[in-house]
Amino acid sequence: MEVVERPVQLKDSEFYQLVTAKRSRGGIVARGLLRGDKILTKTQFRVNYGDFLISRRQIVHGACGLVPESLDGAIVSNEYAVLHPKEGLLLKYLDYLSHTHYFQQTCFHSSVGVDIEKMIFKVDRWLGEPIHVPPVEEQQRVIKIIGTWDKSLAVCGALISKYRMVKRSLIAQLLTGPQRLSDCSRMPWETMALKNIGEVIRGVSYKPEVDLRSGDGPDTVRLLRAGNIYDGRLNFSELQYVVRGRCSNAQLLRSGDVAICMANGSRELVGKAALFPGSDDHDYTVGAFCAIFRPREEFSDGFAQYLFETAAYRKRIAVLLAGSNINNLKSSDIERIRVEIPKDRDERSAVANKIGVVEQILVKLIAMQNNLADQRRALIKTLFENGGIRCVEHSRHRRDCHA
Repeated sequence: MEVVERPVQLKDSEFYQLVTAKRSRGGIVARGLLRGDKILTKTQFRVNYGDFLISRRQIVHGACGLVPESLDGAIVSNEYAVLHPKEGLLLKYLDYLSHTHYFQQTCFHSSVGVDIEKMIFKVDRWLGEPIHVPPVEEQQRVIKIIGTWDKSLAVCGALISKYRMVKRSLIAQLLTGPQRLSDCSRMPWETMALKNIGEVIRGVSYKPEVDLRSGDGPDTVRLLRAGNIYDGRLNFSELQYVVRGRCSNAQLLRSGDVAICMANGSRELVGKAALFPGSDDHDYTVGAFCAIFRPREEFSDGFAQYLFETAAYRKRIAVLLAGSNINNLKSSDIERIRVEIPKDRDERSAVANKIGVVEQILVKLIAMQNNLADQRRALIKTLFENGGIRCVEHSRHRRDCHA
């Protein structure tokens, strides 16, 4: 690898594409398009397709990746180390290599600082770290093997996107009233406040240094926070565990509850919600920046959960937050939101079931995607085991070079 610098003389009236490196090796993504006079850091460098970027302050969290073709010509500040692979190291192989534990270790050992959040990456030190690189032919075989999983993940991702669009379309059509299911009654819809459909229960307050534990136990409850509410569903990874004594019975999630983010530093995330599907094995609750919406018995037909995915709901949340510097909702804010729902419970159930069919397909596709991603991670670990490559032919032609 070699350091490359392409200084850019910013012009006030021109627009520039900025990029950023996502943590956990999430890749290089667009950060924004800004005019030169709006860019505060004037020391900027141009990056090209195939450059490898390392965030000097975030690499300990895995913030690195290859510049994609779509971001060729973007700019970064000197907060990034811009590197380019030398001959003999294929770009895609480097991309896979950067996802290994060994690669991350070399970056960590090349960073200095006491506080992990303030560690600074030293590119000169990192360039002296040994990186095991096989011949180009073997790199190509590795790329082909892992690429099979990449193709499957791409197909799965496309199907997920398709069915999410189908679900959004159904919600837009069936939860606004104008389109009625043909086999349902002709009873009119009515406008109701959410407080008449269910109750809002605030999440658990706790002292992290006193009330959090390291894992499951008879005295702990699994804690879901705002970060666990993602894209309309709950993500059960990266859990915390709070002592059971902090939770009332009402604060324990039940099947059919909806978890809501009530406060977040990012305004667009406030109000996001997801259904809790239930659990036979563990008790769950939500943190203080979240709340639980629990439908009343007469509305436990599955319809209520989709009210939090409508455009009308999001618009109302935006209105509530407008003009305030505090991205925080009160329980009463949610309770006062007015929605249109069918009077007839059978119609509510029919609408929920129709959307639920698509939802179940999405659940299976997402489970398949997660399984494929787990397989891919395990495959990369196997192929790059011990910092080297152990391909199916167990090649003996490994050579060492420096980063």
